[in-house]
Amino acid sequence: VYNQIKTDGLDNLSKELKRYNNLYYLNLSNNYIFYEEIDEFVSALKYMNNLIELNLSNNQISSEGLSFIAEILPDTIQKLSFTECEIYQDGFTDFGSYLYRIPHLTSLNIYGNRNGPSGISSLLEGFEYCPFLNYIDFGCNRIEDCDIVLFLKKIRNIKNVKSLILRENYLTDDSIFFLIQCINILRDLEILDISWNSLEGANLDQFFALLSKFAKLRTINIEGNPCESQEKALIDILNKNTPNENIDKDLMWKYEKGKFTKKCKLYTNEDFINKYLYEDI
Repeated sequence: VYNQIKTDGLDNLSKELKRYNNLYYLNLSNNYIFYEEIDEFVSALKYMNNLIELNLSNNQISSEGLSFIAEILPDTIQKLSFTECEIYQDGFTDFGSYLYRIPHLTSLNIYGNRNGPSGISSLLEGFEYCPFLNYIDFGCNRIEDCDIVLFLKKIRNIKNVKSLILRENYLTDDSIFFLIQCINILRDLEILDISWNSLEGANLDQFFALLSKFAKLRTINIEGNPCESQEKALIDILNKNTPNENIDKDLMWKYEKGKFTKKCKLYTNEDFINKYLYEDI
């Protein structure tokens, strides 16, 4: 991770990886890998019959590269991460058609790509073959409101979802209505991230009223959307879900490794950016 393997390095590594058919975890994220250079790697994947987790995030895999990889993924795969890999909806359309081959999939992270209607439809159809899927990150995919509605209508069929990440898309007050219907069915939901969607309106108030019914919900991220009434609703929810802990208004959330966790401070947009994002960078 965080090296510059590039073409020669990836080819040499891939040739060696063919010998390791008992490999369980493979993380090649942040390595300047381009899809034109993955032929040898794709060939090596055919030998990894026990692979459980594959992380190729922050490489330029592209739609073409994802299609090549999806075709030969072993059926043992449980976790896949393609964060910020410059993948567009045509790549996800192909990928969705191969999901029936990896029925043990539990986690899919495609944050920071560019999905669209056909890609979303294909993925959702493929999810029906993945009964153990519980973590879905569609964040920062520039998904339009109408496509989010399509997503929310169909994701309700995936009953085991525990983490749903929809941050930095185009979720609006209209699509919140479908989000309400969705989480009303997803009773095992523990983590919900709808941050930076510029949400407001009556449906959002109804949304927060509904959240109090979910005993398992532990982490809620609405950064970029909050108002005073929402803040109070969140405190009430966390108080109800953690009866043995004292939740202080100023000790509610903290931004840590991309997530918000309870018992830390909830900041306004400007405070959050100045205190956390810039500090972390």
